[in-house]
Amino acid sequence: MLDLIENINLEKYNAQNVVPVSTIRKSSLPNFFSKSKQRIAIEFDTNLVKVILVDNANSPDSARYVKVKFLPDDCDINIKKALEDHIRETGIHSKIHTSIAVPRHLVHAKLARVPSHDPAELQDMIRYQVENELPLPLKDVVYDFRVVSREDDGYAHVMIVVARRAEIERYATIARSVGLIIDAVVLTFEAIYYSFLKFFGKLPEISTQCIALVDVDFSNANIIVIDRGELIFCRSVKGGVNHLIENMVSTNREKSYNNWLIGLTQGVSDTLQVFKQENVFARVEHIILSGWLPKVHFITEFMTRQLDMPVAWFDTAVPLEHLVETGVDGVKKNWFSVSALLGMVCENPGTFMDLRTENDKKISKMRNTVQKMSRLLGLIVYIVLLSIITFEIALHLRDGAIVELQDKIHALKPNLESFQRAKNLDSEINKRLGGSEYTATIISQLFEKLPAPVKLRSVTFLRGDKLIVRGTSVRLADIFNLPQIFEGQPAFTTVNITSADRRVLADASEIVEFELNIKLKKKGH
Repeated sequence: MLDLIENINLEKYNAQNVVPVSTIRKSSLPNFFSKSKQRIAIEFDTNLVKVILVDNANSPDSARYVKVKFLPDDCDINIKKALEDHIRETGIHSKIHTSIAVPRHLVHAKLARVPSHDPAELQDMIRYQVENELPLPLKDVVYDFRVVSREDDGYAHVMIVVARRAEIERYATIARSVGLIIDAVVLTFEAIYYSFLKFFGKLPEISTQCIALVDVDFSNANIIVIDRGELIFCRSVKGGVNHLIENMVSTNREKSYNNWLIGLTQGVSDTLQVFKQENVFARVEHIILSGWLPKVHFITEFMTRQLDMPVAWFDTAVPLEHLVETGVDGVKKNWFSVSALLGMVCENPGTFMDLRTENDKKISKMRNTVQKMSRLLGLIVYIVLLSIITFEIALHLRDGAIVELQDKIHALKPNLESFQRAKNLDSEINKRLGGSEYTATIISQLFEKLPAPVKLRSVTFLRGDKLIVRGTSVRLADIFNLPQIFEGQPAFTTVNITSADRRVLADASEIVEFELNIKLKKKGH
C-alpha cells in the first residue's frame, strides 16, 4: 500500500487505479432542477483564509477556484475583507451554502471510553463529561462527538470536540456578514480524514492497519491517526511551512530547511509518544505525509530513518491539476495544503461533527425543511406540467379529453397554490392546441419522419404556432439532421436546434439531450 501511495503523481495517478478521479464523478446527489450543485468551503487560520469552489458537490475535480488570502493580522475587518474578495473573484452570489473550518488551536479534542452504545444515553454521558471536566459554564462552550468504535462489553470509544462558543460564533458571524449560509462548522482534522478516505479509503490496508497521517499546512502540521479506517486521534504541532519561510530571512536556505525538517520530525515523534500513552488498543504502523511539501522525497527518507517507521507521501492536489502547479518532486509555488478543503466539499456537511450552536442548528434545520418542502412542491408542479404535456398528445385521440383534463387539474387545485388559475385552463388549452384535428396532423407529421435512434421526452405547443420538442439520441449526427428532415413536412416552416448537450450517465455511457424549436404554418395556409 505504501508503495502505491508513494508512487502516485500526476502522470501515474490514473495508472495506479487506486481511486481514479473519474470514479468521483459518478456519484452524485439527487438534483431535480439544475445540472450542477455548487458548494464552497472556507478554512480559517490565524494567518490566512482559504477557499475552494466546486461546481459539483461530489466532484472535487470540478473545482474552478482554489485560493488563499493572507492576513496582515486576524482581526475581524481583515477576515471579512478577505471573504469579500473571495466572493467577488469567484463570481458567485453571496447567498450560497458553505461549510467553514475554524483554526485548529481553538478546538480541544479527546478520546473517551463510555459505558453505552445507545445514542440517547451517549448524548447525556457526553454532556455530563463536558459539563464536569471543563472550567467553563456549559453555556459558554459548544461541543460534538462521534463514535469511533463499539466493544462487545457494551462500551464505546467516542471522540469529543469542544470549543469556546464566543470563538466559534466570531467566525460564523463574519461569514454571515458577507451573506454566506453556514451549513456546518467543521473540524480541520476531520476534513483531512475524509479527504484521505475519498482517495484511498478503498485500499484494503486502510481497513486493517493503523496509520498516522501528517498534513503539513502553512501555520502548523495536523496529525491524525486512522485505525482500521476510523479516526481515533488528532493533534497539531508546529512545523507549518511558514516556520521555514520565517527562518530563511535570518539564515541560509539549507540550514533553515534542515532546522524546519528536524522540528517537524520531532513534533511527529512527540505526537506518537502522546498517542501511545493515551491509546493502549492501537499502535501506529505507517506514517503518510500530505500537503504541499518542498523536497518531499528527502523528507520521507529523513523521517523513515529518524522515526524507524515507513514514511510515504500522497498528493491531494491531484484533482486540482487544472488549477494549480504541483509536481512529482513536491516543490510547490503555493505554501498551503488543500486536504481539508477537499474533504469539506467531498463529504455532506451532515457527516461532520458540527460546532455550531444549538440555536443555529435549529434555524438551519427549519430552513432545510422549508427548502425540502419547496422542492417537493416544485417536483409536484413539474410532474403535473409533464402530465399536461403528455395529455396534450393524447388529447385528440378521443372525444371529451379536454373536459377530462380540466377535471384532473381541478382535482389537484386544493393541494397546489400554484394552480390558482386552474379555472382558466380550458380556454388556455384550446388556445395552445389550436383544435383537435389540427394538432393531430402536427403530431402525425412529427413522428412520421422521426429517426429510430431519436427518443422524444416532451412536446410542447405554444399558442398554436410553435412546437418545443425535447428528446435524446446516442448520436449527435441524428440531431443535426432533424432540421432538414422536418422542414419538408407540410405543417412545419422553420426548424431550429436551440440546444444539444452531451451528458454522462451512471454507467459511463453518453447521450445527447436536445431541444428543437419548430415554427408551424398558420391554419388554412
